[in-house]
Amino acid sequence: MPPFVPVQSLYSSCLTTVFENLLESVKKTSNTVEHLRKVIQSSLHAGIREHLIHITTAHCRNNIYVLLDLLSILLDQAVKQLDHSGGDDNSCLRAEQCSALLSTLEQCQATGLQELTVKVRLDPRRAGDIETVSSANVSFHRVLRGGLAANLRSLVLRSVCDNEILRLLGRHCPHLRHLDATSSWLVDDNGLRSLCFKEQESHTLPPDGYCGDTCGWFSAIQPSDLNICCRSLQEVRIQDTNTSELGVIMLLLFIPNLKSLGGFIYYRNVGDAIMNLSQHYDGKLKLNLTDLWDTCLSPEKASILSAAAPQLASLYTRGSWLHSVGSFSHLVALTVDFDFVDFSPALESYLIEHGQKLQKLVLVDQIHSVDVSMLAENCPCLKELGAKLEGGWYGEAGAMLPQLVICRIRVGATETLHALLVHTPRLEHLEVVLEEENYGEGVEVVDDFLISQSLAENPHPAHLRVFVLRSECNLTALSVQLLISSCPSLRFIGDLHSWTGISDSDIEQLAQEIVDRNMDLMLSYRGNLLPPRRVRCLVAKT
Repeated sequence: MPPFVPVQSLYSSCLTTVFENLLESVKKTSNTVEHLRKVIQSSLHAGIREHLIHITTAHCRNNIYVLLDLLSILLDQAVKQLDHSGGDDNSCLRAEQCSALLSTLEQCQATGLQELTVKVRLDPRRAGDIETVSSANVSFHRVLRGGLAANLRSLVLRSVCDNEILRLLGRHCPHLRHLDATSSWLVDDNGLRSLCFKEQESHTLPPDGYCGDTCGWFSAIQPSDLNICCRSLQEVRIQDTNTSELGVIMLLLFIPNLKSLGGFIYYRNVGDAIMNLSQHYDGKLKLNLTDLWDTCLSPEKASILSAAAPQLASLYTRGSWLHSVGSFSHLVALTVDFDFVDFSPALESYLIEHGQKLQKLVLVDQIHSVDVSMLAENCPCLKELGAKLEGGWYGEAGAMLPQLVICRIRVGATETLHALLVHTPRLEHLEVVLEEENYGEGVEVVDDFLISQSLAENPHPAHLRVFVLRSECNLTALSVQLLISSCPSLRFIGDLHSWTGISDSDIEQLAQEIVDRNMDLMLSYRGNLLPPRRVRCLVAKT
């Protein structure tokens, strides 16, 4: 049976009550915000207010103006973390909401933040969105100058970063490790120059159409010419910005501890920039990169990249270049895009020779399934797997993938799902999509018998916390009951609206049973989480 809902400590209960009262107060009238701010700021120290902010962002992220009222009450220069999305990657602000949030940061003098996340979704049909963001950033510029830059360790500004922000970060941000400027079309190579160089006017960029040695253009740059943030930065995300390969070269050259550029760079491969650098330095280039995204990885290129980035541990590439991946001897995470072409022989050949070290394997856009037994035999250390799978396991019980923790799979045969439920003793997170194993053969029926048989062979999956089956199937409320009875760590079951054997009345009964038995378990049904819970304290991450 899933664990019980824990009894809240007196501190957690008090936090929950304070939050609920604040929420009711700001919903009644916004005129109370200034008065409440004076009371809260004088009564509660920063640690308590930061916990209240975590509750606020988790429960009000879809009601932005209520969220902003609450932040106006709780924020000041002592708060260390703010993520308006509450960790939800799909929760984004509109341009005018972003403007209001940045104004709130300035009004509350929130200059002590060490981690700040602002994610905006710009509407291409609204011509004024870019202008709104640009004018809103003036407030943020003032906050950075006012002391925020000196404290930041992590800054996420999706769609909202600009060149002036990068200049201020470069000048005044000595501790910044993670910078995400994804989808910020106001960022270009001049912004990256401002991020890196103290006197950017003294270091002009090569003109458009320059055909000489781009790396040599920067050969006169000395360590003393670099901004303080260059020493601390480890990750810079510039996907979908107005930067070019020149910007990538600047980051690689002048940020010595750079480990990742976070993803694919618009219309180009990071590996090409590394190739240019390596040629300039006669093959003596050594980078600290651990992550690489490159879709054009010839054997010659892979050999040069492996020498230039000897610590590379994670790679995303295309299936057509699998024969080159073996050059990276320290790889533990591999994502392969098959582009709907069958490269399974090349994959199997690679895994036979190098799969023993892999801890993460993700296969994208497959048309042919991969045999789960082949994976088990060649990748015994896998902890995370995402792929279209087939086949079963006929070896030693519980020994198929002994280290597997996270599994997101597409299957067409029940024997594969059965094997995973029975023979992966550390599995915590299982997401399943049903699709044809081979085109035209259809999908086998998934019903309660499969769950019953699997749990009969593995009566107590000790670690399973999340079970999600996203496709139409014949599972009923009986399968939910079986999972509840057998899985002591279970916290989440979904997506129950896809299970044709479950009705609205079944869901009501299951939700009521969870409440009556005080189980710490949530069901996902038609986009809702059931049963509804009273707000509970969320303690800040340490």
